[in-house]
Amino acid sequence: MASGGGGRRNLPPSMSSPEGGRDKSTGKNLEDLSIIANNSSSTPHFSKLLEGVVIVLSGLVNPDRATIRSQALEMGAQYRPDWGSDCTLLVSAYSNTPKFRQVQALSGSIVHKDWIAECYRTKKLVEIDPYLMHAGKPWRDTPVSNARVVADQEASLLSKKSEKQVERISHSKKTSTKSGASDPAKVYFSPSKVKEWAVDDLNRTISWLESQDEKPNPSEIKQIAAEGIIICLQDAIDSLEQNQDVRKVAEQWNVIPHAVEELVKLVDGRNNPNLLQDDICRQARELKQMYESELRCSNDDSKYQIKKLKMDESENVRRKSAISTDAEGYDSDETIEMTEEEIDLAYNTVASSV
Repeated sequence: MASGGGGRRNLPPSMSSPEGGRDKSTGKNLEDLSIIANNSSSTPHFSKLLEGVVIVLSGLVNPDRATIRSQALEMGAQYRPDWGSDCTLLVSAYSNTPKFRQVQALSGSIVHKDWIAECYRTKKLVEIDPYLMHAGKPWRDTPVSNARVVADQEASLLSKKSEKQVERISHSKKTSTKSGASDPAKVYFSPSKVKEWAVDDLNRTISWLESQDEKPNPSEIKQIAAEGIIICLQDAIDSLEQNQDVRKVAEQWNVIPHAVEELVKLVDGRNNPNLLQDDICRQARELKQMYESELRCSNDDSKYQIKKLKMDESENVRRKSAISTDAEGYDSDETIEMTEEEIDLAYNTVASSV
């Protein structure tokens, strides 16, 4: 999803590791600070997880927009409707919004909305790097206490040790692990999620086509939009198979499909750094197949509606023609005024003779 620049983010100055095992401001050893940290909670209070973070939202519509905003506020963040000098983090749904480009140009940090949701769900500050769409200036302004720094460092070390243990176990069981093992890429790209992407991409592409001066015929616009999405996905697949930068494909399209944005993230190693190039190519082909299936269904529904509309129009023309034929030679002077009783009597007479 990230386009162009931005390696890993720079941590705020207050989060940097003290030099020489001592804290410059207090002169205490890290061991002393560690004792202080262990006496208090090593995990920040839920309402202060995002303390010092000033967010702006982009690419989100209700109810998702309201949900993400309320979750961030509950965790201590502040909200601004537009990006300003005091803002620290843009929370975005995808990368081709005007606000995304604005913040990127200002070297601001941008994170995917799922990071907020995951922090809220787990009740802890989830590692932000896998969710970063653009690494810019520090995403938090408020200094963190020395004790909290040490606690975070210790938690990070424990986490790394656990990861190494898991890697050893995984390596020892590698030969016995068959196709029954879970595939992180498949879990991440669930069919239901991909279906949502396809529908959203189709609607966004149709809106873009309708906004152009030279727009397609209304009866063809849905099919043209669907074909454009599939072509973009195929371009991404071709780029991956030829070991070219898939981000260049994204730059060539005005409306970038969600699937292509996610493939960019996979290539950057943000979702699964252990994923091989062949795995990414396979995932790209599977995404395209799921998109084709969903867009084909949408296109079939559209064709049915167009066919039904044409049949209705044909029926209306036939009826008008019949009425016009019956009305030929009609003289308005021959109109007879009737009371309601006379109308009912005439109707019953005709009905009984049928």
